[in-house]
Amino acid sequence: MNQPPRRIRVLILNQAFWPDGVATAQHADDLARYLRAHDDDVTVVASRAMYGARGAVLPKREDREGIAIYRVGLQLFGKRGIMARVFDFALFYIAALWQCFILPRHDVVICLTTPPFIVLVGVLLKWFKGTRVVYWTMDLYPEVAVAAGIMKRSGLLWKFLCWVERLCLRQSDHVVVLGNCMRQKVIDKGASPDRVSVICVWSGAEKFLDRPRGDNPLRKEWGIGDRFTILYLGNFGLGHDMEALAGAVEILKDNDAIRWLFIGGGKAKKYLEDQIRKCGARNVYLDGAQPREKLADVLDLGDAQLVTLLPGWEGLIVPSKFFSVLASGRPALWVGPAQSECVTILNENKCGYQSEAGDGESLAREIQYLSSHQAEAMDMGGRAKLAYQSKYSSEQSCKAWRNVLYTIVQSK
Repeated sequence: MNQPPRRIRVLILNQAFWPDGVATAQHADDLARYLRAHDDDVTVVASRAMYGARGAVLPKREDREGIAIYRVGLQLFGKRGIMARVFDFALFYIAALWQCFILPRHDVVICLTTPPFIVLVGVLLKWFKGTRVVYWTMDLYPEVAVAAGIMKRSGLLWKFLCWVERLCLRQSDHVVVLGNCMRQKVIDKGASPDRVSVICVWSGAEKFLDRPRGDNPLRKEWGIGDRFTILYLGNFGLGHDMEALAGAVEILKDNDAIRWLFIGGGKAKKYLEDQIRKCGARNVYLDGAQPREKLADVLDLGDAQLVTLLPGWEGLIVPSKFFSVLASGRPALWVGPAQSECVTILNENKCGYQSEAGDGESLAREIQYLSSHQAEAMDMGGRAKLAYQSKYSSEQSCKAWRNVLYTIVQSK
C-alpha cells in the first residue's frame, strides 16, 4: 500500500487512558505508542479520573513518549449506580466535545466505546471539521445493557439508542470490530460491509520469560509453591460466568495439589467470593487488580487459565484476557457458548477446552485432567503461544490499524 507523503494526525478519544489499567486504556495506549513510534502525530483526549473512581487525580495536560494527552472533566460519583454513572458520562461528553473542538483539526479520530456512544463526538468532528471517523467497537450498545439486565429490548429508550447506534455506524468512515461475530452484528445494524475491519485485541503483556516454574517470585509470595495453578485474571464483569467457577471450586476444594488464583475486580466477583466462603475452600487465593508492569509475572503463574462468557454476550464483547492466555503460552479453559470467536481460535489451534456456562462439573474434570497430564498441558500452551505470535500479537494488530488509518486518509 502506498503511504501518504506526510505523517497523519490522529486523535484518540476514550474516557480511560494511561496510566489507567482497564482494557480499553491499555489498548488505546498501545496503539497510540505504536503510531507515534512510526512518526505519526498522536493526540489523546481522556478523563482526568481513573475509570470508575471519583474525583480528578490526573494532570490536565501531559506528554507521553511524544503523545499529547489532554484530560478533561471529573467523575463525581464513580460506580455508585446507573444514574450516577450516566451523569458522570454526560459530564465527560460535554468536556470532551469542547476539548476536541478547540484542538487543531486532525486527519482522523479513533473513538472507543467508553463511555457508550462517545463516537457521537467523532461524528460531530466529521460534520463540522472534516475529520475522518473510525469507530472502535470494543462493546456493542445498547445490546450490552440488555444482556446485563439494565435495559429491556423494548420501549422508547431502546428505540432511541438503537437509532443513535445506527447513526454512529453509518456516519463512521470505518468501523473496527473484534471478531467475525461482532462484524456481522454491526453490518446487521447498518454498517457498510466494505467499511468494517476485524482487528483482534491483543495481550497487555508481550514479553514472557521462559523460566522454570520455581523462579517466579509470586509463587513464594502468594504461597503457591509447586502446585498446579488455575488463574482467572482481569475483570469480573456482568457478562462473565461465575457460577461454573464456583461449582468447580467446590468440587476441588479438598485438592491441595491445585491452587485457584482469582485476580482482579468487578461486580460479579462478590458472588464468587461468597460461594468460596460458603463452601469453605482453602485452596483459593484472591487479590485485586494488578499493575500492568506486574502482568507478565501474574500470567506466568497460571498453569491453565480461565476465560468466561455468559450466553447472549457472544458478539457483544470479546474478552481480551483470552489473548493474554494465548500470549502466556498456557492452555485456555473457556467457559461459555461454543458459538464464540474465542472458541473458534481455541479449536483451530487445539490449545484448550470449552465448557458450557454453569457447568462446574465439566470444568473440574478438565482441570483434574490437565493437572495429572502436565506434559500435555504444556503442549497445549505451546500451540497457544505459537498462534498468538503468528496471528494475534500487538505488532500485527497495530500494523493492521495503521493500514486502516492510512487507507482512510488516502481516500480523501
